[in-house]
Amino acid sequence: MKLKLNIIYKLIGYLVIVSALPLLIFAIISYDVVRDTILDLTGQYSTQLVGNQRDYLQQQVVEQIENLATRIASSEEISAVLVKADSTNNREHNTFDELSTQAEIRQSLSLYSSLKGIVSIDLFSVRGHQFYVGDTLSEPLVDDKVRVALFIAAIAEKKPVYWRGVENNLNTASTAHKVLTAIKVIRHFSATSQLSEPVGMLLINYSTDYLFDHFSQVDLGLHSYMIVTDSEGRMIYSPERGKIGQVMSDEIKSQLKNQMELNSGSSIIHINGRDNLVSMAKLDTKTWRVFGIIPQETLLAPMNRLTQILMMLVILSFIVIFFASQIFRRNMVAPIQAISDGFRRIQDKNINLAHHLVVPKSKDEISELVVWFNEFLDTHRMRLQYEQDLLDSQYKFASIFKQAPMPLALVRIETGEFIDVNDFWLDQFGYSRNEIIGRTSMEMKLWLDISDRNLALDQIKQTKVVNRFEIRQRTKDGRILICLMSGRPIKFQDDTFFIFAPVDITGQRAAELEIQENNLQLESRVLSRTAQLQKTNEELNLALESLNLTKGELVRSEKLAALGSLVAGVAHEINTPVGIIVTSASVLNDASTEINNNVNEGNIRKSQIVEYIHVAIESSRLIIANANRAARLIQSFKQVAVDQTSEQRREFELHEFLHELITSLNPTLRKAKTKIEMRPGGISQIRMDSYPGLLAQVVTNLTMNSVTHAFNNRDFGHIIIETNLADDHVLINFRDDGCGIPEDILGKIFDPFFTTRRGQGGTGLGLNIVFNIVSKQFSGTISAHNNADGGALFKINIPRITRQLSDNEYIRIP
Repeated sequence: MKLKLNIIYKLIGYLVIVSALPLLIFAIISYDVVRDTILDLTGQYSTQLVGNQRDYLQQQVVEQIENLATRIASSEEISAVLVKADSTNNREHNTFDELSTQAEIRQSLSLYSSLKGIVSIDLFSVRGHQFYVGDTLSEPLVDDKVRVALFIAAIAEKKPVYWRGVENNLNTASTAHKVLTAIKVIRHFSATSQLSEPVGMLLINYSTDYLFDHFSQVDLGLHSYMIVTDSEGRMIYSPERGKIGQVMSDEIKSQLKNQMELNSGSSIIHINGRDNLVSMAKLDTKTWRVFGIIPQETLLAPMNRLTQILMMLVILSFIVIFFASQIFRRNMVAPIQAISDGFRRIQDKNINLAHHLVVPKSKDEISELVVWFNEFLDTHRMRLQYEQDLLDSQYKFASIFKQAPMPLALVRIETGEFIDVNDFWLDQFGYSRNEIIGRTSMEMKLWLDISDRNLALDQIKQTKVVNRFEIRQRTKDGRILICLMSGRPIKFQDDTFFIFAPVDITGQRAAELEIQENNLQLESRVLSRTAQLQKTNEELNLALESLNLTKGELVRSEKLAALGSLVAGVAHEINTPVGIIVTSASVLNDASTEINNNVNEGNIRKSQIVEYIHVAIESSRLIIANANRAARLIQSFKQVAVDQTSEQRREFELHEFLHELITSLNPTLRKAKTKIEMRPGGISQIRMDSYPGLLAQVVTNLTMNSVTHAFNNRDFGHIIIETNLADDHVLINFRDDGCGIPEDILGKIFDPFFTTRRGQGGTGLGLNIVFNIVSKQFSGTISAHNNADGGALFKINIPRITRQLSDNEYIRIP
């Protein structure tokens, strides 16, 4: 026992030397290295972050405001207005000048949409005329002394824009109380002195609230903050909003004195009783500075966690040493004792008390010894289990053999005698067990044909098995059974037997014979029914051909009706310009006759000639205008008529084509008090290579469908045709604001001969023709919907370039 304890103590001492002591040394060195690294990296990060905020202030605020001021000041219109305002003694300036100046300022301001925070823009002439654009309606009152002082300071400033830094907003009505003020002198070229003279100044006020919102989102760490100061040391940004505009305290100024002399950088400075990492970046052209102040304890906060972790590791190492000694004792001493106890239980035949030992994870002699003991225990138990399983299998086989729901027979293959049969076999063949055991099938005369037995034996010799071999056997009472026999060899106590299963299929064969007879009868019935069906099909084909002829006649009737309506509309539409032409020509003729008579009589006066010229010009203008209008109408009707009657494929511009088609439909639409509006979807031109006649038929049928059904009980209607192009497919949305389509018939409207106006002129073929043209001729799709705000919507999707149609594919509409 003392030897074991001494080994454990030695192990503990060894573990302390090789683990805990190096860990303590590593912890001390790591602490110093990590501390210096954190301070260096955070200093670089803080300097970069402050530099980024300096760049934001320089580029996003200062430079954009200076660019805006330069743009406004360089406007000749604005400088001219200032000169004009000073040319009068009246302090009230012209309203037009004020509005145009404000418009010019707002136009320039719109170009800087990303520049948020401008509170107001004021223009002052030399004599004090003010133009104001800002967040309040009233102009702020500016003291003349203050204005003059600002003007003089801006002229003296060498830089293009004079920055005043953070100031109080002169407009007390504004919500922005602290603003950054930028002043730009406006100059105008004097024709007298041939010099560019100052004529006014531009004053831009930028709210510090926007800078506060931006800088307050910058995260430097816990208890860290930023400060932005102008050239006077006043705070443009402070984490405390109330301190914006105030001058930094003398204490902070003195502590940051050395830092402020640099353009950028970081250093450790003692502020407010603690060390802080202060990073500073200076704007390029100004003495504005951006400070980032981070407490040193914030930077070194991760070090506290690291110190705790290292101490925990040291403590953990001692705990590990303690448990390692226990594991050593458990994995070396305890396994040997357990193996000894296990062999003693086996020796005493208490196998159930012996159990597996936990194998140590270490790959050593102890673990091998435990593995060998476990394997010996498994082998011993397997031998005992095998003996028990052998007894159980004999019992299970006997039970399964006896209770199987099929006839089974166990036969010795060398002699052919029955070793055993189950009850199902005895019931099937009608024997008792004593009559069959020990005898052969030949002795019992079971085989009806001995050749079946010889074939079965040959199959057994070749394949060692028998699978569903059909045989005929005789029962005890002489009945003949047709059986499917299957058999497999089986070894039992060093002997080989064969187990056979002769399944009776006599009833199945009788049923198959009956089915064959029924099939023969069924074939004759099928031939008879086939002849009747052929006759019926011939009658249906004749009826279908007659129906197609009727459909063609209805289509021709509908087209002729549409053509008659189109001709009437054309005549009515052309009648108006032709009438105006005739009237104008008559007036011109009468005036010409009258002036001719006066000339012949010598009584012509200048006033008569002037009146005649006026009448001639006006009459000629009316004649030419209405003649051109009639020509355009005739051209549109001609093109539409050609497209609708022609089967030729051509290239055309969709919007121009639809405009001509709508023009031809206007007489009918005007009579129905319906207006068509065409809305191109962002694409000015859609060129198609297709069949305009078919497309005209689609749009015409949809239009007439809306006029007939959608606006039936209304005084007026509105149709919208929307076009677009996507993936070389033309998208057409045809919508109206009518009564819509009832949901119960929405899926039937494209069916042939379906109409809701049966007996009132409706044929039910208009939308069916549309569906066939879009789906078959254009290889496209069309669907019908109801608008959410009322009315029907037809969505058409067809290729921009239509495939060439054969003669039998083209829908011919006379």
